Amino acid sequence: MGATAYEALQVVKQSRGDAVLKNLVEVRGETGQPQPQSWTILMSDASARGGVREFVVTGGEIASERTPVRGVADARQSTALDFARLNLDSDGAFKLANKAASEAKVGFHSVDYTLRTNSADGAPQWQLRLSDYMGAPVGDLEISAESGKVVQTLQIDPDSRQPIAETEATTTETTKAPREKTPTHFKGGVFGFVERTAKDIGTTTKDVSLKVGSTVKKTTLNAVGSMQEVLTGDRTIGTPTPTPSR
Repeated sequence: MGATAYEALQVVKQSRGDAVLKNLVEVRGETGQPQPQSWTILMSDASARGGVREFVVTGGEIASERTPVRGVADARQSTALDFARLNLDSDGAFKLANKAASEAKVGFHSVDYTLRTNSADGAPQWQLRLSDYMGAPVGDLEISAESGKVVQTLQIDPDSRQPIAETEATTTETTKAPREKTPTHFKGGVFGFVERTAKDIGTTTKDVSLKVGSTVKKTTLNAVGSMQEVLTGDRTIGTPTPTPSR
């Protein structure tokens, strides 16, 4: 399990001293499941070539430190984060994002985190981007890292994979024959099973999902089930992990 953003900041603080946090401008973490394996922490530094010093924290230690020149324009112009107002860590932000996705019945596989100062009130603010198991965007939302209030509700990407609704056995008007029940493993939130819309190739989401081979579905469900087992200790999705023989 990856560390939270606050834990990564503490690593830099212990290594460089309390004063370094006064220069904090941005914290980023990618592909969190639910937490990223590494955090990129940007500090303003007038002595650095690009005006920014970058720390990458992995496994409880600083894995790299550099002074990038490119790709830091936004960070260089950002207002320093008030560390004293940081009350919501990335694990709390994840819980709120997962709750929002569950309520919207939208599944996702990973989260990209960005922590910056909200220019409106100067409070630290989380921006979370949710992605599916293939890395395609599902949606994003913004949460105050000071109050825990959702500043921007979950905005679902129009091309996101949508769940296939489970249908009860029905009878057609012409044949009066029962239709087979279409199974779904969608639960919403991080364990949701989602399918990509296929408007670009002229078919519906349901058409595509029914044409997806059983092997692909099994692989997807096993991947989601493995993550569920790690996070909750229980597994209700996919094939259970075999117990090694003694």
